[in-house]
Amino acid sequence: MNDDQFNISMRSYLKKVGITSQREIEGAVRDAVSENVLKGDEKLKVNVNLTID
Repeated sequence: MNDDQFNISMRSYLKKVGITSQREIEGAVRDAVSENVLKGDEKLKVNVNLTID
């Protein structure tokens, strides 16, 4: 694979991961607020562990 193809592929993957991650975080926070686990104005610490197999 040449460098350009690799970079395009990597950017596409990271874009997908970012969009999916944002949706998951928003959904989890929305659920926690609706269940009164969170008030909705807290600052949350978010960690991501990305591995290469």
